[in-house]
Amino acid sequence: MNSYDSTLAPPAFGLNNTGAICYLNSFLQMMVGCTSLSRAILDNPDYMQKTKTGAAMLEYFQAATAPSPARIALLSSKVLVALRADLATRRPKVKFGSGQESASEALILILDMMEPPKSGQLTRVSHDSPTTSLFINRVRCALQCRECKSVTSKTEDYSVMMNLFHIDHLKTKVTTPKEFSDAIRTQISETNDFTCSKCRKKTNALRTYNLTMIPEIIVCSFNIYARNGVARTPRYFPLTLEFPATAGGTMLYKLVGQIEHSGSLAGGHYWARGLRKNGVFRLNDTSAAPSTFEPTRGTYIVAYHYDRNVE
Repeated sequence: MNSYDSTLAPPAFGLNNTGAICYLNSFLQMMVGCTSLSRAILDNPDYMQKTKTGAAMLEYFQAATAPSPARIALLSSKVLVALRADLATRRPKVKFGSGQESASEALILILDMMEPPKSGQLTRVSHDSPTTSLFINRVRCALQCRECKSVTSKTEDYSVMMNLFHIDHLKTKVTTPKEFSDAIRTQISETNDFTCSKCRKKTNALRTYNLTMIPEIIVCSFNIYARNGVARTPRYFPLTLEFPATAGGTMLYKLVGQIEHSGSLAGGHYWARGLRKNGVFRLNDTSAAPSTFEPTRGTYIVAYHYDRNVE
């Protein structure tokens, strides 16, 4: 894994909101703080130029990492135009970018469209992509019958984002870096109306997800939308994460980005906080002001970057 490289951290800058694209501005601000992604994009210009989205992202990262970003404020709208053009050709059923959208969906679609199509088919998760591979995590799921204790199935799944919706339902509130790291590594839930293939009884089953492969860049999302009139509460997250390394020791990750949202599913506003050359900044469209990372009621997505291994 490549460690976080402060020499690739960009200076603070703003991005123009040309009409309900704050979700994209906040996403691009978070992503440019992930230095492994910067390196992958800048070191593979031929690969990036195979798609319109890749070419637009290359231009954005080139401008963002320049000593004095030029024209950077205009480039988020250019990324959106390119993304919509690629989607129209390769995924015409996907309608995206005509109004307020989700920052998490922007991540999935942009990673998708930066990859060139293979044999005319879309590759949703590509392990050989220099960009998508930085985000891929692997989870092993086991389903256990509550009645006879038999494990009836084991499956594996890959994704580029970790949903932490289960944190809302934990009996003990997550308040420490270890508890947060543990919540990422293991998720346990119960499913109803389950018929066991071993004992043939209709009962409940325990579903356990265990993280078995961790990427260089960890992106986590929270469920921030109120239900049944319940108000949002501040979303705890630590500045660092720790995971056991396969060869021994500990893998350390550092927080590099945070996306916040106000409003509801029907609309609202997005902004970001990002690690830059001169510290953490609050990045709200064209505004870039010194700030800190902190849990807030509107915290929607957080991004961590691999930093180093320690014994």
